[in-house]
Amino acid sequence: MRSLQLSLAATSSQPTIHQPHTLIFFVLALVGLGVGAASIWNKRDTASQRRVFWAGVFGAGVCGFIASLPNWKMGLAMFLFLFVGMCIPAYFSTPFIKLGGKVRAFHIQDSESEANQIRRRSIGADAEEVNSDPHPDAYGTGVTAAKAWWLMIVAYAIGMVNIVFALADRKFDWVTVIAVLGLVLLSVGLAYGDASWGYRVARGQYVQFAIIGILTAGGFVALYLLAFAAGRRWPFRRRQSLEYRAHPRHHKKDP
Repeated sequence: MRSLQLSLAATSSQPTIHQPHTLIFFVLALVGLGVGAASIWNKRDTASQRRVFWAGVFGAGVCGFIASLPNWKMGLAMFLFLFVGMCIPAYFSTPFIKLGGKVRAFHIQDSESEANQIRRRSIGADAEEVNSDPHPDAYGTGVTAAKAWWLMIVAYAIGMVNIVFALADRKFDWVTVIAVLGLVLLSVGLAYGDASWGYRVARGQYVQFAIIGILTAGGFVALYLLAFAAGRRWPFRRRQSLEYRAHPRHHKKDP
C-alpha cells in the first residue's frame, strides 16, 4: 500500500500536456523560440538582433522550466536543453554570442566586431585595406583553417564509429557505404584543394591532421598526402571557386 501511494504521488508530480499550466507554458516556450529564430532574419542592426534573440531564448527556457513544475529537475534539464540547443545554431550561423566584448562565432564574417564590419563596408575604405587578407589560411567558406580542422575531427570520428561498428557486426548497409565514400572524397578534396592553391599540408593544422590520422588508422594521412602530391603536380584553380574569391592573392595565379 505504501509503495502504491508513493507511485501515485510520483506520477501526479510529473507534468503532462493535459495540465493547463504545462500546456500554456509549453506553448509560450515555443513562442519564445520562434521570436529568437525570427530575429535572425529581421533587418535591424546586429546588436538589436542579438538582444531579441537571447531574450527569446531565455524566455523559452524559463517557460520550459515552469511547464515542467513541480518536477524542478526536469525543469532545469528543459531550461538547459533549450538554452544550449539554441547556442549551437547561434555559434555556427550568427554573430549573437558575445563574451568579453568579443563575438564568438564559427564564420569569420560573424566573428568580426560590429565596428569592424561597419569600417569594412564604409565607402571611404582605402584600396590597401580592402585588398588585405587578415586570414590568409581561411577556407573560401569563411572559416579559419583551425576551426575547420577541429570540426573535421568530429566528422571523421562520427564516420569511423559507424565503420567500426559495421566491421564488428559484419553488416555493411548503405549508411556505412556513404560514410566510407564521404570520408574518402573529403580527404581527397581537401588535399587537392590545399595543394592547388599553394597551401601547406593541412594548412598548417598539424595537430588536427595527426589526430584524424590516428582516428582513421593512417588511412586519411595516406589519401591526403597522395592527393596533395597530385594537386601540386596538376593544380586545379577555378575563378568561380569560393577560394579564389576569398583571397585576393589568388588572383595573381594563373587559373
